[in-house]
Amino acid sequence: MENIIVFGIGKYFNYKKNSLKKLYNVTAFLDNSIIDKKWNYEFKCYMYNPKAICNLGNNEKILCMSLDYIEMCNQLIRIGVNSNRILLGINILPYYNFGEKILESNGKMIVTKKGVEYEYRNIKYKMETKQQVKDTTRIVAKNEIKDIQNLMMCNCYPVDKTFGRDMGKPVDRIYIEEFLRQNSSFIKGTVMEIESDDYIKRFGANKVDKEIILHVKGWGGDNVLKGNFETGEGLTDEMVDCLICTQTLQYIYNLSCAAKNINKILKKNGVALITVPGVKSLSEFHDKHWGEYWSFTEKSLFRLFSDVFGENNVEVNSYGNVKAATAYLYGLPAECLTKEELNYNDKQFPFIISAKVRKNVE
Repeated sequence: MENIIVFGIGKYFNYKKNSLKKLYNVTAFLDNSIIDKKWNYEFKCYMYNPKAICNLGNNEKILCMSLDYIEMCNQLIRIGVNSNRILLGINILPYYNFGEKILESNGKMIVTKKGVEYEYRNIKYKMETKQQVKDTTRIVAKNEIKDIQNLMMCNCYPVDKTFGRDMGKPVDRIYIEEFLRQNSSFIKGTVMEIESDDYIKRFGANKVDKEIILHVKGWGGDNVLKGNFETGEGLTDEMVDCLICTQTLQYIYNLSCAAKNINKILKKNGVALITVPGVKSLSEFHDKHWGEYWSFTEKSLFRLFSDVFGENNVEVNSYGNVKAATAYLYGLPAECLTKEELNYNDKQFPFIISAKVRKNVE
């Protein structure tokens, strides 16, 4: 196993430490935070300030283990280290970030007497500054990743501002309806739904004794109750066994009042089935008539309802991924995506967020 001196003992080093142990025998560490030499108990060797490298009396290679490898290389060259001795941690798996992966996978880093260069498709790029690294990474990524090429071809405006309704089912409805299907056993007794009774009929079947359609302005006919979750208008205590409230809370400014009024209308052990947007675009119609104020995360939705119902009575989840969200934003219907694409769940891109909230569970 080759002996090596490691320059850098921070997060980058720790991220790749296990792989490094399999490749090299570390004989010393260099780090700018070191003033007097210190003993490293894990690797059983000393740690030095880089200025001490000329006094160590050996020609072992030096491995730069930091995202600031350019400055590290320049520092070593300035104090007299031959560039042939300098190696870069970018060559050691796992890749620390996207930029490291794209550069190492498609080209070669070279340390010269003048510093770091990157060779890609027989062209050498100077890597003297962080900005040059970013510029080179962008050039390589643009050439090698088809998704970037395709995205750069997209228009700045959506295909359909009505979320693909004219071509099929809006993407958000896939996740909303799956959430309701999974919790359809709670849609029973007296059930309230916002704006229509479509989901009551679809998922309640013969379990529903009474329907209540709620609309903030009372639009929709004689069987519609005019009610407001923000002000409490039209709402009474323990009205319903179940509330279906999909994609509504983003239009209510005072969410704390809304959560309290939802608690108010539920009967004991009643359940509210709620969905809200994470990644979203504005609905022009709804924003025009009553305003659109919020998007959510799992944590914000959980906090909103747990403050009123208690943590043990709130379950939240998120659905979707960057492709599903992008399709929705561009106005493409769910039919343009495969089942696998729709089912892939990436918590970093919460497209739709759901909450199942129960009142006074015993």
